[in-house]
Amino acid sequence: MFDNKTIIAALISLTATVGLNGCATHSAIGVRDGAPSMPFDPSSVIPVIPEKEALSRYGNHSPYTVLGKQYTVLPSATNYSEKGIASWYGTKFHERRTSSWEPYDMFKMTAAHKSLPLPSFVRVTNLENKRVIIVRVNDRGPFHAGRIIDLSYAAAHSLGMTEKGTASVLVESINIENSDKSREISVHDKTDSLPDPTQIYLQVGAFSQLSVAQTVKKQMREITEHPISIRPIKNTSNPIHRVLIGPLTNREQGESLALSIRQQSLGEAIIRNF
Repeated sequence: MFDNKTIIAALISLTATVGLNGCATHSAIGVRDGAPSMPFDPSSVIPVIPEKEALSRYGNHSPYTVLGKQYTVLPSATNYSEKGIASWYGTKFHERRTSSWEPYDMFKMTAAHKSLPLPSFVRVTNLENKRVIIVRVNDRGPFHAGRIIDLSYAAAHSLGMTEKGTASVLVESINIENSDKSREISVHDKTDSLPDPTQIYLQVGAFSQLSVAQTVKKQMREITEHPISIRPIKNTSNPIHRVLIGPLTNREQGESLALSIRQQSLGEAIIRNF
């Protein structure tokens, strides 16, 4: 007969093992990881909006051991900042459980990290091309020497690093309170007046008909290489679909692109923070 402490310890150990199998460094024999075989539309990826969440019941056990090395989970993501190498994981782990027991979706903006609490929200800057994204950390890894974060395929694609496989990045935790203020402004469709707390986008239209938004998105593809997405406004009685270009590096980049759109008679564009 096992006592309660023994049973709980066994369950924690099993949870850590099952969850960590979702990370890219835990390879299944004979199975190769890679990009999706079907066409990938970057504009279909939904940007992450940081929000307050309770800690996951799984994946936060500390310390934990992988491949003979012990790791400690930070008590908080506040003020976390680190430079290092990012990698990405894709098809091999798609729909498998992450360390938090959420299914891994390579088309969502998520990531794996060895020590940040699950979930956490971080800003990742590709130091090689200056692209910036926000991801939700819901998995453990990478456990490959010299790497600090494993990005989903969608996140890596947004950073322009899928072909190379790795990139030099800056990972910074996000202040949820500032993000909440930015979210309130975007929901009420006001012109942003706060400094950029998260990401900068260029809004090129807001349309009641999805088909119109999709047409505008195709037009924008001809004038920019930045990701283009359609984001619905959810607090209106009738659906409104925003067409957004970004994330952008800075406001100057957005203003330059907005001027180009106006000069080509493609409409007005405004800078927004999300």
